[in-house]
Amino acid sequence: MSAFTQAVWAQFLPPFSRFQCKPPGPAPVAGPIDVAALALVQPTAGGPWELDGPDGPIVLSARPVANGSKSEFVLAVLITERLSDAAGQLIHESYRAFCEITDQGLVVPRDGSIPSVDTGRRLRARIVEIQQRKGAPGSAFDLARLFPPADDAGTLLSSTLRLDAIARIVRVSEPIDVPPNGA
Repeated sequence: MSAFTQAVWAQFLPPFSRFQCKPPGPAPVAGPIDVAALALVQPTAGGPWELDGPDGPIVLSARPVANGSKSEFVLAVLITERLSDAAGQLIHESYRAFCEITDQGLVVPRDGSIPSVDTGRRLRARIVEIQQRKGAPGSAFDLARLFPPADDAGTLLSSTLRLDAIARIVRVSEPIDVPPNGA
């Protein structure tokens, strides 16, 4: 018989391809939209990035919670850049930015930056759903809240208790390829 092996916790994220959306501003929620219908665009060179649906700019709505809930949901955008391997295949990605979606539909980097696509860079965007404790200090876009440093969180395989993160990633969408010229 072999020696005891420590358990390792893993989470598999469910498919995440439909969102509630609305036009920018105070308009009510319009209805669902599929991730395949979304585009991350930069309408003017050097200007702000925005999420567009088939009819123009949109704002995605986070999942509502029940009254009295101790948590809330926030949607963010993860930007990566596709990288080619030695054979020229685009199978790797590199982190570029973690962004907030504003009430106007703008995609604003809170960590990192979105590189210019004018130089032929191949960017991808994914919608990330974050669950966080209501009233917790800080921002959902602070990556240290999602991934506490090892000295704060303990070692994954140790028998000591890990500190709970204030927020966690619940779902990640399929990738949205950004057009090469950003428009």
